[in-house]
Amino acid sequence: MFCFSCKYFNGSPVKKTVDAIKLHHPDEKIVIVDSMSEDKSYYDIFADDEKVHILDDCNPHRVPGAFYQTVKHFPDEPYYINIQDCFIIKKSWQEHIDSDKEFVSVAYFTENNAEPYGIGMDQWNYMEKVFGGTEYNNLAPGQRFNACFGPIYIIKNSLAKKFYDSGVLANMQSTCKLHDEVGERIFGILATYEGYDPMEHNMEGDILSRWSEMECDNMEYYTKIFGSRLGRT
Repeated sequence: MFCFSCKYFNGSPVKKTVDAIKLHHPDEKIVIVDSMSEDKSYYDIFADDEKVHILDDCNPHRVPGAFYQTVKHFPDEPYYINIQDCFIIKKSWQEHIDSDKEFVSVAYFTENNAEPYGIGMDQWNYMEKVFGGTEYNNLAPGQRFNACFGPIYIIKNSLAKKFYDSGVLANMQSTCKLHDEVGERIFGILATYEGYDPMEHNMEGDILSRWSEMECDNMEYYTKIFGSRLGRT
């Protein structure tokens, strides 16, 4: 199953995203979790498509909340491929889906866990809330770690269920873009706790060293469309 959050806007590439999935993975379910779109006219595009499921009026928590809602509503999928509504796959991901790895990041980046290196204290405090009351611990300020770019990843049901049952997914109550970006760090840390450090288990390598390649559409597995350049606010 492919899944992603969508807050629709005029110029959204969501149809391109879905068409690319169907081209390379024609038998997969696709779940679009609407994230409080003011304009829901895009529902009509997929109204007659049996492969596309839209979860409506259930996700006030942006990108991180979309994965939580997907697992909540579809708990028995063998795997989940979490992408973005502006992310166009260029070839089949089947070799990575079929691997025995429980978590594969599309790419990774490395940083430290507090100012003056890497994320700031506002982000760190949000991470404290997300990890609070779960079996997972936040990292100490200044600790180096690898994040899951996007966060875009393939996760098997067993690990998705473990994250869901721990409460950490429900705790990811994003209310702004900053929280969405922290989600990249959180999923990287969670994957590492479970033995799948994004530096070692990824498809495209270090995204920071390849940023210009991504901007020039030279990645092997995907095209990244930057929503802000299309008018997304």
